[in-house]
Amino acid sequence: MPSAYCFASRRRDCTSRHRQLKAEDLNAPFLGAFLQDLENHRTNGARSRNLRLTAIRSFFRYAALEAPQHAAFIQRVLAIPNKKQARPLVDFLTQPEIKAMLAAPDRKTWLGRRDHALLVTAMQTGLRLCELTSLRQSDILLTNGAHVHCHGKGRKQRCTPWAKPTVKVLAGWIEEQGKDGSKILFPSKRGEPPSSDSVQYLAKKYAAVARKKCCG
Repeated sequence: MPSAYCFASRRRDCTSRHRQLKAEDLNAPFLGAFLQDLENHRTNGARSRNLRLTAIRSFFRYAALEAPQHAAFIQRVLAIPNKKQARPLVDFLTQPEIKAMLAAPDRKTWLGRRDHALLVTAMQTGLRLCELTSLRQSDILLTNGAHVHCHGKGRKQRCTPWAKPTVKVLAGWIEEQGKDGSKILFPSKRGEPPSSDSVQYLAKKYAAVARKKCCG
């Protein structure tokens, strides 16, 4: 086992090397080579590389304020571009697949009726997961001009109209819940907003059931 002296000696050597490091040593070519090494030899993907670059930029923005004499090379570091990430195409469900998915929840149970109403809403509106789970009864209108109102990404407000079949499903669900604008539209058993993980789980569960019906 290495002695305490060995550890202390290594620490002094490391500290000595750090003291010899100059700001100019961390230039754009050096950092670019570091990022390239992450991809080539450490099997980091574009996302991980970009996260490291974000941390580097954060440090150099701070350095720009503390050491303005190095502004020229700091700007070159800040100009290092993100690596473009390959984005998979978003797939879509066919009409038979949608029907199979909506038929998957057991509507004889409370959870099944809730999940059915949630899936109907998600498929018609295309709301983001966080928007869907935070909906309250007060966010929807089921009379003339039926629609759902929510705060989207960047605090942007948007309204999405309902189709008649969706209005019917939601009207029945709210009647079962008991009309109260402050209530979460699709609550957990405790009456709280469902977690993202729980919604993703139920979506996968019903997709598996629907897949058997469509491919069976």
